[in-house]
Amino acid sequence: MLKDVAGIRFQGANFESLTDILFFNPHEANSKKIKKVKGTLVYGRNGAGKSTLAKAVKKVKGEVSETINHANFIDAAGNSIMLSDEEKKHIFVFDEDYVDKNIKFHDSGLDTIIMLGQQAEIEEQLEGARKALFEFEREYDAQKSVVLEYENLDDDKSPKKYIKEIRWALQGDDCWAGRDKLIKGNRQNTRVSDDTYKQFISITTTKTRDQLIIDFNEKIKELRIAQQGEATILTKVPNVSVEYNEESIIDLLRAKIEKPELSEREHYLLELAQSGNTTQLSQMLKVFSDETVGKCPMCLQKVSKEYKEDLVQSIQKVLSKAVEEHQEALKTFILHGIDVEFSPFTKLTNNNPICVNLVNQINETILKNNIIIQSKIDDPYTPCEQEIGRISDLLSQLTAALADLEAE
Repeated sequence: MLKDVAGIRFQGANFESLTDILFFNPHEANSKKIKKVKGTLVYGRNGAGKSTLAKAVKKVKGEVSETINHANFIDAAGNSIMLSDEEKKHIFVFDEDYVDKNIKFHDSGLDTIIMLGQQAEIEEQLEGARKALFEFEREYDAQKSVVLEYENLDDDKSPKKYIKEIRWALQGDDCWAGRDKLIKGNRQNTRVSDDTYKQFISITTTKTRDQLIIDFNEKIKELRIAQQGEATILTKVPNVSVEYNEESIIDLLRAKIEKPELSEREHYLLELAQSGNTTQLSQMLKVFSDETVGKCPMCLQKVSKEYKEDLVQSIQKVLSKAVEEHQEALKTFILHGIDVEFSPFTKLTNNNPICVNLVNQINETILKNNIIIQSKIDDPYTPCEQEIGRISDLLSQLTAALADLEAE
């Protein structure tokens, strides 16, 4: 217990080994008589260890000390005493560290004010705040000096000086304000503000000022003609409504139709079909199906009714229903090209050439695709592996280009 404390055992700083200091020794000198000790006085020269002893007491109290390795209280017999946390709260050390931390001297005129405890902490905080305030005021004054330079219209560092020069450069009849007045048809030059330059600051050109003035005058002439109605285009840009399904065409081209069992003459007719002569077979079928026909239109020989019927059956066998349906499906994708009249729009030089070029590309691609499709019509039994042009993509581009032409 705290009342049993007679001294302290510690090690650290100048005390390299464990040392006992009995500052509450209850024994009288050279006597076995026990006395009650209420206090003690430790006296020593500078460097003798008085401050180290105070640090050892604080170590027992539970404070951190870098110089004291070990410290604990002992009783009169030298036994270690373990104190509770509550007992440690009743130990106080008043040393130089405590003074430095809790006592402040403040000079006020001829008087000196001594501040203790919380007042000292607050004064320390105030002193830190005063230093920070001084730094902020110094930075503020420096920044204020910069602001004054920037606000001065005659200072080369001021952005406002150059904005003012920009405004002067944009004003006047021969400058931006006067040209903008001509474009808009106003009575007075267009007002120039501090941020007017932002409308065109990002625009760049490789032309000289003289070249730009010539271009401007030409555009003004075009504008006046347009305003007078002399260049009005009344014709509406036509729409092109064409659908083209490349996937369906490719499926038909790759399709394989099974050959029927044929006689010798039917094999000959099939060879005609495979060599691209199905049109000839269809014509033969039409001719010999006519009951009024009694002669072959090619060799002018007489043909009997039985011969005609037999020949018609052979041709129909070669040109089966599946072949006929296949050929008809292919024929639906044979297009005759796109015809668009662009002559009313020749003055619209931005989009008109694009539209004309796309129409030419589409018609050229249609012609090439028609040749491939016709080859499959003429030889329906043999799959066609030729690649066709992507007309649908070109049609999408044309639709967008026509819309741009109409807007122009």
